[in-house]
Order: sequence, then structure tokens, then C-alpha cells
Amino acid sequence: MNSTPKLLVTQGRKATYLALSYSWGLGVRHNVQLLKRTKETFQHEGIVESAMTLSHQETLQVARMLGYRYVWIDAFGIIQDDKDDWATQSRQIADVYGNADLTLIAGKSDDSRQGFIKNVPRPRVPHCPIQYRSPVTSTSEDSTCYIGLQLTKATGPVEKRAWCFQELNLSRRKVTFSVQQLSFKCRHSNIYEDGAYVAHVPGNWLRDLSIRPSADRKVEPMDVLKHWYELTMQYSLTDVFDPTDNFATLCGVAKRFQEALQGSRYLAGIWECDMVRGLLWKSRKLYLGPNSRQSLKRPKGVKRLEGQEIQRAPSWSWLALTGPIIQATGKHHDEVFSDEANLRCRTLHNDGRTWTPDTWDPDVVVYPFPQCRLNIVGCIREVSRSSVKTANYGRRPRWQYSLARINDHAFLLEAVNDVKRSKDDGLLGSIVAIGLFDIEEQRSSRALYAMCLTYEEGLMLERTGDGYYRRVGVFSVEDDGYFSGLSSDMLSVTLI
Repeated sequence: MNSTPKLLVTQGRKATYLALSYSWGLGVRHNVQLLKRTKETFQHEGIVESAMTLSHQETLQVARMLGYRYVWIDAFGIIQDDKDDWATQSRQIADVYGNADLTLIAGKSDDSRQGFIKNVPRPRVPHCPIQYRSPVTSTSEDSTCYIGLQLTKATGPVEKRAWCFQELNLSRRKVTFSVQQLSFKCRHSNIYEDGAYVAHVPGNWLRDLSIRPSADRKVEPMDVLKHWYELTMQYSLTDVFDPTDNFATLCGVAKRFQEALQGSRYLAGIWECDMVRGLLWKSRKLYLGPNSRQSLKRPKGVKRLEGQEIQRAPSWSWLALTGPIIQATGKHHDEVFSDEANLRCRTLHNDGRTWTPDTWDPDVVVYPFPQCRLNIVGCIREVSRSSVKTANYGRRPRWQYSLARINDHAFLLEAVNDVKRSKDDGLLGSIVAIGLFDIEEQRSSRALYAMCLTYEEGLMLERTGDGYYRRVGVFSVEDDGYFSGLSSDMLSVTLI
């Protein structure tokens, strides 16, 4: 690498390069970065390395030591004040990191100004030197080994960054500067500084998204979708400074899955070929495990949208909100969706596959995003919140989640205008479902509608002024009879 770094516009040329995956830091803007006005200077006169952010400087140092002539860093690979260039480069992230010879992961640094090499943590207990002499060598001199506490394999703050999420998943070789140790990961194994070794089965693109799906690596669509749901649950735990970036931060990963699903449309984070299952995401509040106490929230803007609640996705998409989710995965759900007879809704369009007339795909990365409406034929029933507490229900709910969590966060739903029910049934006799709002603010919703997607679960909706419906939560069916309507009860519903 040249002693003075310069910007190279590749124009289709190919070469071996190193890429950097790191956290900028909350609201950090680099003193030296690629702008429209600096492009010519960076190309012809070079970049003042000493003025760079420390993480950028350290990346260049490592690249020189390893013999790399070219480096890709987002602050210099994307024109930061050019929306068109930002959108173009964001759509190419899968190739940028997938084609890199090596990716440096600045795992333990949550601020690029602090760097990722020098801030080495001190062990809680110092390593203890032990003298020994090897029985298999001829030397008479003693050697020394050091015994200490086991080092953690935790990567660090970048694991919580949405941008880094796809960079880590798309890179084929990674050297990670983790919280306590270095590690090297490739398609065959993970090797850690403390000697730990983990072998992989090579060639599995589902575990290595830098590999493009192809005919000789064909896998079953359900296996592809299952891995997508696993990744999206992980992704929902990450943060991004600007919430309008979220479709860009998932763009590269979504493109890999779209190739594997043979062109299935990507509708705001859900695949059209598995639409019904995809709609049944829910808050992690019902889950007894990690991150289950964190609520879903509406995203709030930054910069010119500072503090404003923004709608970055349709209400039915899990990407409309921030926070941890549960997807409809597992053996039970596989059994439910393996038989179409279990479904209680269908697409309005005659081809049986198209759920929306609107256009959306992984390349949609620039806010404001286009509209994406779902056209569904389903049976809708009006319901209301019951005054009876869930803990007093007296029956084991259909939902296979923690009963304590259900009692704490879910609520009972009563039938509305059901002439079949007698007043003698009492309050518990009118219970037809158990509901869960997506966010706390939706608890004030008055007129609620329930639409089954399967025989056991569905969406809670509210009606908009223009006759459309908006998702506010999910529900578990408790009274099959109330929701088993005749064909004449099926309505055309548009979700926005």
C-alpha cells in the first residue's frame, strides 16, 4: 500500500482488497470522509492519514502489515453527502463484503474515534506463569506457560449494530478484534487466540452468505425460509442510528435469500412465497428468555426528522417497529403451514401467489419508502377487550408460551354482536381469543377486528378512515366456532 492513501475509482477493475466492518459511534461524523467536494482531492493528492479517525488509521496499519494494497472503508467508499451514491453503494454491500479477501471486524469498539487495537482489556486476575520442561525435546532449559481465566468469545458492541450485522454475515474471511481476544473465521473453521477451534461443514451457503446460491448448492425452500426467520430474529436485536436505514442494512442479506428463493418477491421484510407465516411475527414479550422484557416501539427519526415518530414500513411488517420479535418457526408451525387446509385466508389476486399490486424488493433502501398494501380475502370478526383478567381465564391458552408472560402481557377478547351467544354464558362464555398488542400505545385502540390467518392464530386490526385496515397486534383463537365463517362471510381486506 502506498504510504499516502488515495481514493481509487475502480471503474470495473478487479483486485484483492481488505474491508472494514466497524461501528462509527452514536451520531459520529468523521473529520475526514468522502464528500462531493473532497473526491478530486482524495483521488489526486491523497488523504491526510493523521487526520483520519483512529479506527481508519489502524485499518491501514493492519492492511500494510498483511500486504494489502487496497482497502474498502465505507466512509471513503461512499460519497457521504450524495443520496444517489449512498443508495447505489448500499445495494452493492453483499458484493463488497462477499468479494473482500479479508474483513477486519472492529468488534470491541463502539466509537471509531477510539480505535480497536490499543484498548486491550486487563484480565480480572493476572495470568500465572508456570515453569515446565518438555519431555519430547532434548533441551535442558525450562519453558514457561501462562495459566489464566478462560477468555470470552464475545465479539463486542458491533454485534448490536444493524450495519455490522450483514457485514459479518456476508464476509467470507474475518479477523475479529473481540472483547478479549483475536479470532479468525473462514468457511472451514473458527480459530481463537486462546486455542479454541470450531470446524464447519464447507459449502453451506445458508451459514455463509458470501457464497451465492446455485444449482449445485440447492436446498429446500423451507430450509431457506427457516434460516431467514432465524436471522431476522437476531437482526431485530440490533440498533441503527438512523432508523430509515434499516432496509439498507438488510439489503445485502435479502438479496442472497431472494436468489435462493428463485425470485420470490420481498415485501417489506416478508417473502411472498411464505406470506401467511411471515405475517405472524409478534413481540418477544410472550417469550420466557433473553431480551423478552424489551418492548417493541415505533422508530423515531434523526437529523431533519429528529424526535418524530416515522412510518418506515407498512403496519403488517416486522420492520415497521424496533425491538426483538418472535417469528412463527419451530416444528409446530411447520406442521401447521405444511397443509393449506389449515389456512383461513388467501390472496385476493387470481394467480394465488400475488399478495400486493405494489412494487417492493431488496433494492428499496431510500426513505420515504413506497406504499405496500396487502390484498387479502378473509373472515373478519369484530371483538373487544374483556374486563376479565387473563389470569382468571381458567383454560390453558392455545399459545405455547409462558403462561406467566401471557397473563402479564396478553388480554382476553370478547365477541361483539354475536347473536348466537346467550346472556347466560357469562363473561367467560363470551371469550373468543387472547390478544397481544404490538406496542403499548395501541392499548387505547377501541374498535378491534380479528382476522384469522390460520385455524389457531391471526391478526388484530383497526379500521382506518379510508376503509383500509392497519395491524395492531396478533391473537390466538380460543373459540373456533366464532371464526369459522361461511364462504359468504369472506371479505376483501386491504392492509396498509
